[in-house]
Formats: sequence, C-alpha cells, structure tokens
Amino acid sequence: MTEEHVWSDVRSHAIEAFNGQTPWPEDEALILEVWMRQPAMVERLIRDVATKLDRGEVKYGWSVVRSRVERVGQGPDATADGSGEVSQAVANAERFMRAAGFHLPSEAEVEAELFGRGGMLAKYADDFSIHQRMLDLWRELQPVYEAMERDKAEQKRLRQEAERFAARARKVGNPLLRDEGDSW
Repeated sequence: MTEEHVWSDVRSHAIEAFNGQTPWPEDEALILEVWMRQPAMVERLIRDVATKLDRGEVKYGWSVVRSRVERVGQGPDATADGSGEVSQAVANAERFMRAAGFHLPSEAEVEAELFGRGGMLAKYADDFSIHQRMLDLWRELQPVYEAMERDKAEQKRLRQEAERFAARARKVGNPLLRDEGDSW
C-alpha cells in the first residue's frame, strides 16, 4: 500500500501555513516537479519553512521552499515516499485512532500522542501529509465519540432514575420491589 498524495491538498495546506501567501508560478512549477518524485521531502520542507515564517525568520515561504528544493531535491538526503515501513506505521496509527485515539480531547493531544517522543509516528513527525491524515481521521471520529458519550450519560441518567423509583416504591411497601432475600 502506497501513500496517496494530492498536490492541491498539499498546496492548500501550505498556503494556510504560509499565512495566505500563494506561490509564484515558476516557484510552484519547480516545487511540484520535485514533489511528484519526493512528496515527503517537499512536505517536510513546507512544514519547516512555515515554522520559520511564523518566527519571522523568512519573509516569503514559497521562495524559500523552492530554494531548498533546488538544493536538497537532488542531493544524497532525498527520500522516496510510499515505503512499506511508512505505510505500516500509518496503518497501525489509524487502527489505534479507531480503537482508542478518538478519546483524545484535542488535536494537540493527537499530535503529542502520535508524533511526540515515543509516539508510533514520531519518526515521521516532519511529514505534513501524515499529520493531516491523522488529524482528519480524528475529526471524522469525533461525532461518533461524542454520540457515545451522550449515550453513556443518558444511560447513567436512566439508571439513576430507575434506582430512585425503586427506592420510593420500597418506601411505600410495593411487594414487587422486595429484596431477593425477602421471603414471600
């Protein structure tokens, strides 16, 4: 199973991360060309540049990404995406999210649990698309979790109401509500 990447999604997320900056056509063309071969590497660069932009260390994010893509994209550190190891790690994380991760109270908690120190995806903490995939799954599961919590609260309320009713009935001596130890 290989990871599916869609440039329009990556581009939209990057524009948001770059505070609305859109790429120059020539910058985007080069970034897209390298992204088609090495999406994880380009997405890591975008995340890194977004962080630097937030800190005020760079002025125009897309040009910095292009510059780094030109330097790194052909170098020995270039990475390929879609490996079996990455796919397996993501599949395991998705199983965790469906089994227990949907209980996490916020996106920050999801990121800390999965990508933080010792997290099952810590090795891929710089992969923008994996972050988005996990957060999207968490958002998808939240309505289910909230419905479960409402059901639990309703069941608790009904149980308490039944206990109050039984206690009142015992007070007035209803024989149908005697303790099992009572003799008839």
